[in-house]
Amino acid sequence: MESGEVTERVALLSHQLSKMETSAAYDAITRVQLQENIAILEYENERLAQEARQQREDAVYHRDFFYRLLEATDQLNLTIGDIHQDYIRTVNVSMFPKDDISSR
Repeated sequence: MESGEVTERVALLSHQLSKMETSAAYDAITRVQLQENIAILEYENERLAQEARQQREDAVYHRDFFYRLLEATDQLNLTIGDIHQDYIRTVNVSMFPKDDISSR
C-alpha cells in the first residue's frame, strides 16, 4: 500500500470510528431517557392504582352510608306510620267514646 492509500484508509477508519462513537453516545442517551420514562410511568401507574383503590374504598363507604340512610328513612317512615295510627285511634276513641258507641 502506498502512503496516500494508507492515509486515506486511516481517515476512512477514523470517520467510521467517529460515527460509531456518535451512535454509541446516542444509544446511551436514549437508554437513559427510556429509563427515566420507565420510572415516570411506574410512578404514575402506582399513583393511579392508589387513586383507584381510594375510589373503591370511597364507593364502598358511600354505598354503605346510602343503605344505612335508606334503612333509617324506612324506620322513620314506620315510626311515622305508627304515630299516625296511634293518632287515628286516639281521635276515634275521643270522638266516639265506647259509651256512646254502645248506646247507639
